[in-house]
Amino acid sequence: METLDGAMKIGRTKTEPIAAAALVVCFALVALLFFSRAAGSFFYAGYVSFNLEYYRTHFGLAAANGLLPYRDVPVEYPPLSAAWLWALAPFARSTASYLGAFSVGMTAFAFIALAGVMRIASLLKDDDNGKRDAAVCAVFTAGMIAVGPVGVVSLDYIPVALTAWAVYFLFRERGAVAYALLGAGVAAKGYPAVLFPLFCLYSWRTGRKPALIRGAAVFGAVCVLLYGIPFMLAPKGIASSFAFHAGRGVEKISVYGAALSIMHFLGARTPLARDVICWRPGEGAATDAAMRASTYVLAGLLVSAYARIFHTAAKFRGMFTKEREIGIVLSGCALLLTAFILGFKIASPQFLCWLLPFVAPLAAARPKQLALMVPLAAAGLCAQWIFPWHFQALTHGLSPSVTIVNVVKIAALATLFVMLWRLAGGDPAAQAAVIREHPE
Repeated sequence: METLDGAMKIGRTKTEPIAAAALVVCFALVALLFFSRAAGSFFYAGYVSFNLEYYRTHFGLAAANGLLPYRDVPVEYPPLSAAWLWALAPFARSTASYLGAFSVGMTAFAFIALAGVMRIASLLKDDDNGKRDAAVCAVFTAGMIAVGPVGVVSLDYIPVALTAWAVYFLFRERGAVAYALLGAGVAAKGYPAVLFPLFCLYSWRTGRKPALIRGAAVFGAVCVLLYGIPFMLAPKGIASSFAFHAGRGVEKISVYGAALSIMHFLGARTPLARDVICWRPGEGAATDAAMRASTYVLAGLLVSAYARIFHTAAKFRGMFTKEREIGIVLSGCALLLTAFILGFKIASPQFLCWLLPFVAPLAAARPKQLALMVPLAAAGLCAQWIFPWHFQALTHGLSPSVTIVNVVKIAALATLFVMLWRLAGGDPAAQAAVIREHPE
């Protein structure tokens, strides 16, 4: 056991029977629900696999024929995700082989993330390792099931795994490794970039300013390297990848889509956008206004989250135990990502898995924090109800039932945002105790 600040002991996760059994049970449950219909069809990955057919025909076959990403084939994903798509070239000739290789690979990335989350949880709760790991496994797996099989037919568990281990190494004072993994996460999906300021804040608050400088340099170097290599090979290809996402319209299942749908049912003239899940730029005045507003709403939500976290850091500098510092960083990361998911104009259901490395250890650490899983699970189940089960209604115009469920999903995410806002502030009860111990 190692001791940090004399207040908390850190134990390595042991391969104890109860923890090993929990991992096996969790893996078996995910396999049962996602890869068979023995327990019903709601969670069956086969119904969302058309996403993978697009990957196979557009990228897998191109890779098998020796074509290069960005230069020969337009790719809308960052370099590490493109690398994964090209690595599956040997399986691209067969639809079944490709679907199996991709989904099993993403499941493996999810469990790599779970291993990192178990290590993070060991920093928050120093008790029986086996029971703690079993609790973390149960919470993470519940979250993974709530997010649904769409997560294992998408690319998001790659950055989830990288981010989980980045956070763990940050807390273990392995700054260069932590920042390198965070940079790799940015090169896999982009969204981990919003966590970079929190990594810097934690390094600064824990008195490791040289490590902060080195870490920031490593983060920048990894991002430049992983984006720079394909940029040198195909500068227009990388530029078009960014332009593709910048030019996308708002999705029907986003906050803005919910608002536009409600306006439509109240009598406003909103384009129906048939056969697509988003409104294209130029399709209507209201949809274009929503697209422009999305930038400001997203920025506002992120700025408010940063302000909350940095205010807590400034107000209680040097007053929290190491354990509580880690808890605030985890809740801050979850708060930022929830703000991003709420404010972004794209609302892909698998985005919810981004939250698992942060919400799962928080929920498993204390009984009252287990409530964090309720709105996350509710949002995930609503998203699954819409996609794939009511995808036809979504793409064939504007559906009242889809709109209602989408509003419930957004309300669940907003509830999670409020709960994380409180945690990122240090918890009022904990703040009062700290103030009593450190009167001004």
